[in-house]
Amino acid sequence: METSKLADELGTLSKTTGLSTDTLQELNYAAELLDVDTSTVTGSITKLEKTLGSAMAGSTSAQESFKALGISFKDSNGTVWDADEVFCEAVDALGQIENSSERDIAAMSLFGKSAKELNPLILAGSDTFRQLAAEAHQVGYVMDSETIDAFGNLDDNMQRLTNGAQAVEQSFGQVLLPLLFLLLFCLECFLFEHK
Repeated sequence: METSKLADELGTLSKTTGLSTDTLQELNYAAELLDVDTSTVTGSITKLEKTLGSAMAGSTSAQESFKALGISFKDSNGTVWDADEVFCEAVDALGQIENSSERDIAAMSLFGKSAKELNPLILAGSDTFRQLAAEAHQVGYVMDSETIDAFGNLDDNMQRLTNGAQAVEQSFGQVLLPLLFLLLFCLECFLFEHK
């Protein structure tokens, strides 16, 4: 049941962040080992995607954030790189900044307010992150998309079953409510007569 809930959450998170379920599981595995909250990492990548969008739309401040770190966010054809790739490039560029305050300011320009919490990942570097992602597959931590879909469907069906049982309880309650009022009324009458 826990796995079905996790799978359902992964499917939902994949739809809201645009990251694949594989990437989300890799992030979760690496984040746990590097003592970074997974929601911080996914939130940071989501913010990075917005910053990428702003840079592509012509925002000079967003473009300067990438330029200051020496990060190219598009190829020679003008196609924007995947947020995952830009994320790893940004992690490495930020890891080169020795002054922690400067690093935090640069990180916040790309990842938002929670960027400071990414420091363990930034200091470890993208190679470590990629090694942990590969390790997640080797140890069987990453479920394939078919398995996630199957567990997600199981969770949905369990929710339907729970909701159905709750509806039956409510129906019984509605049917029994007048009888309960009648019983209470009779009990009050009985107590009143025997005072």
